[in-house]
Amino acid sequence: MSAITHARKGNEDFSAFCERFGDDVGIDIMERMIDAAHAKDGRCGNIHVHDVHRHNACNHTYSGTVEHAGEIFGFIVHSGDWNGTDVEEWGPEDDVGTYDPPRPTTYTFVPANRTLKFDRPAMWQVYLQWRDQPWFKEKAHGYNYDRHFAPGGKTESHYRDWAASKGLRIVDTEEAQRIIEQPASEAPAISAQELQTAWEALP
Repeated sequence: MSAITHARKGNEDFSAFCERFGDDVGIDIMERMIDAAHAKDGRCGNIHVHDVHRHNACNHTYSGTVEHAGEIFGFIVHSGDWNGTDVEEWGPEDDVGTYDPPRPTTYTFVPANRTLKFDRPAMWQVYLQWRDQPWFKEKAHGYNYDRHFAPGGKTESHYRDWAASKGLRIVDTEEAQRIIEQPASEAPAISAQELQTAWEALP
């Protein structure tokens, strides 16, 4: 594991543990935590990892306990190339619990023409029908999966180009829902260039 960062209170609590019992003890726990995470029973000596949350191939969060000097300590530790080794929580077992990951932002596709709903209602209805089609759902799922597990410019370019070929753009699902539910009286403000583009697109 990489050097421990010191941004969270959990790191401060773990530093206090190391001051009490020695840095060598703390380093040993962090190194053997990975061994415990890969063991079938989640154990390596006095360490028990009872939950592993996989963020991606290189980043994981371990939840568990370590017994030392007659005491049981709970931990939630992030490890990977994002922030090195980052102790989110360290303390009495009952006070720590298990890592609860934040709900990830998901994305989908909406018309690139921001005025399509108002200028070409028939085409807007086509878009709404697209959203129910398997190919549309599979593409949105593919983007969310690849964005999470294979992030980078290549992934973004691939899906942006695909979306553009269908007259679409990428937005988060909350924004997409807002656009869908937006009444016609709340047409968004658009630039002169966007207005001209929308006008030229009319049949």
